[in-house]
Amino acid sequence: MTPLKLFYAMAHRGDPSQRTDENWGNFGDELSPLVLSHVTGRDVEYTDPRSCEIIAIGSLLDKFSLYRLTQILQYQRWWPSKLQVWGSGFMLPDTRMKRGGLTVHAVRGPLSQKNLPAKFRNEDIAFGDPGIFANELLTEMPEKKWKAGILPHYVDRDHPGVRALVESNPDFHLINIWAHPKRVLADIAACEVLFSSSLHGLIAADSLGVPNRWLKLSQKVGGGDFKFRDYCAGVDKPAPEPIHLDQDTIDERLMADTIEGFQPGELNAAKERLRAAAAKL
Repeated sequence: MTPLKLFYAMAHRGDPSQRTDENWGNFGDELSPLVLSHVTGRDVEYTDPRSCEIIAIGSLLDKFSLYRLTQILQYQRWWPSKLQVWGSGFMLPDTRMKRGGLTVHAVRGPLSQKNLPAKFRNEDIAFGDPGIFANELLTEMPEKKWKAGILPHYVDRDHPGVRALVESNPDFHLINIWAHPKRVLADIAACEVLFSSSLHGLIAADSLGVPNRWLKLSQKVGGGDFKFRDYCAGVDKPAPEPIHLDQDTIDERLMADTIEGFQPGELNAAKERLRAAAAKL
């Protein structure tokens, strides 16, 4: 069977030999080929956006939308003649996709569905971010090592408050979002609680059964709260309320509240929908 031709924001794609376990690529993006291969049982190969057949994990739909002249001029190369969507979402709430050759099997959530071409807005499309399969990528669950994991989005890696927080709390662990995805997953699973500004850090924690909170560190993460709300709506999880380092103290009380209030959503039902959708790829 031929490999599935997937586009994702692969790091080091010009020279994959540059990858190391500590410098592999952005966690959420690099989950995409692992999860797609796991769910479908097929090989997956990175393919450039002009030639790809499938997009999966990630807020990729905006760039494939070509809904403004400026986008058409900038992203003509993001326009394969046919494109299958399995769990991708939009970054921005006001994007409107206006293109043909599209087959939508699943999107991240109902907010993304509203941005699709009109014919898809009332269809029974599966909801769910494929990152919810993250727990199935680990062959065994590690023992707990840390009270709290701190996982900044890659744009927040140099936030001054993050390292200070971890250095002042020996029971806290700073997780490298650029490490091999399975290393990131193992580190998340070894934490009692996770605080992350990365959506896929939170999704992976949900999948692994690790209580978590959205830690908003800056305005640098694209799309504001749109993709967070979209994911939560797609798995029937309460909309997230972020915490902020300059307003909230990550202490025993906050961690206890996070554990007590943990609601991962209806992940098993979402997985069933996504598996059924993947069978159509």
